Amino acid sequence: MPAPCDIRDEQQCRSLVERAVSEFGRIEVLVNNAVYQMYFARTQNVPAEKAVGGIAAAMLTPYPPGIPAVLTGERITEPLLRYLTSVPEWKRA
Repeated sequence: MPAPCDIRDEQQCRSLVERAVSEFGRIEVLVNNAVYQMYFARTQNVPAEKAVGGIAAAMLTPYPPGIPAVLTGERITEPLLRYLTSVPEWKRA
């Protein structure tokens, strides 16, 4: 039963569970296909100041140190953005 649902919205989740139980009598397996959407949904470039709350479409890896700071599919938070903009080479991006 494909059913779009924002898992951050408790009411949507409750409604989805009620619908599944009503239709099938019980729930045996839940599959979250957010990864599929992450790779195939449309993306957009946004300025850093508007990125907070968004989902990274690619890894963000400042160099140095060359260690990923944000992984693909990860929500961009204020602390992550502060770190990324503290790297001198990234301030220009």
